[in-house]
Amino acid sequence: MKDDWIQEIWDWADEFELSEEEVPRNQKRLLNLTELDVSWLIDEREQITYLPNAIGNLTNLHCVNFWWNALSELPQSMENLKNLTKLNISSNSFIELPDWIGNLTNLTELYIDDNQLTKLPDWIGNLINLIELWIDNNEFTELPNSIGNLINLTEFSVFNNRLTKLPNSITLLSNLKWMDIENNPNLVLSEEIKEFFRKIEIEGFFRKIEVEGFEDN
Repeated sequence: MKDDWIQEIWDWADEFELSEEEVPRNQKRLLNLTELDVSWLIDEREQITYLPNAIGNLTNLHCVNFWWNALSELPQSMENLKNLTKLNISSNSFIELPDWIGNLTNLTELYIDDNQLTKLPDWIGNLINLIELWIDNNEFTELPNSIGNLINLTEFSVFNNRLTKLPNSITLLSNLKWMDIENNPNLVLSEEIKEFFRKIEIEGFFRKIEVEGFEDN
């Protein structure tokens, strides 16, 4: 007899009409699942409004993608997903982030953009393996000093927030190659940060970073 938690996941998958490819109805395939991508596909099904607590038992997951749904919280059990390298909760309805995300130290990609977040917690600095961090289109007014711990970060988007300043610890991000700070109309950069942006090469996928007083060499 299959475990009750497996049935819980299958019932959830059936409720939101998730395909066999997205959530296998075969027990062995489900247990070996490494990627769970249930991004909303327009006109094909309703948006997902919750995740089953049993999801935390899928400990082989490396990538979870919940982009463009109607989620406002994540189950506590997900803190057991220690093998996660990518977490995408973009375009949902989050107003705060659970503290346990800070324990997922194998994360290399974190996408929390397009939500209703107002504070980036200090625990973000625990995710020292992050390479990509997207927090754009939220309501952030400041960033924690711990952001300077993310020394492996190469891509960082803070586009369209309400930032008024950046912590000087951002100058510790020596591997940074691309950053978008546009649409933060009240943002004022310290001279130390301006000098940092002048010294490193930041090549954008869409644009070069624009800093007051910045001139290409």
